[in-house]
Amino acid sequence: MIKLKNKKALNFRGHIVFSLLMVLMVWSFAIRFVELGVILSYGSYLIPFILGSVFIDKIEKPTSRWHRGILHSRKMFWITLFVLIPATINLGMVSSEKWFFLTAFLIGHECHLIGDWLTSDLPA
Repeated sequence: MIKLKNKKALNFRGHIVFSLLMVLMVWSFAIRFVELGVILSYGSYLIPFILGSVFIDKIEKPTSRWHRGILHSRKMFWITLFVLIPATINLGMVSSEKWFFLTAFLIGHECHLIGDWLTSDLPA
């Protein structure tokens, strides 16, 4: 049996809670500039967001030797932030709003990485 090296790391529930707290922080900031009805209309993006925040650990299981590999790296964080998320936003504006569900999934992935970053260092 493989033991987890970092006992401070977030578990499944911890990643969901951390990601939801990040959403609440953004919404509490955005409510100053946008009407509440507009913010609540984005509630359908909450499910792919939550799935994105936990899906990464389903691919790279915390107990596997590949954990903290490609998807858990700083490189993937920056690629997702500056390439994948802007690309899905542009595709959502040009072709179909369905791309915004992938954007929400990727933002959930970013929240997962931020949570991991706060509890231990991400590999390069």
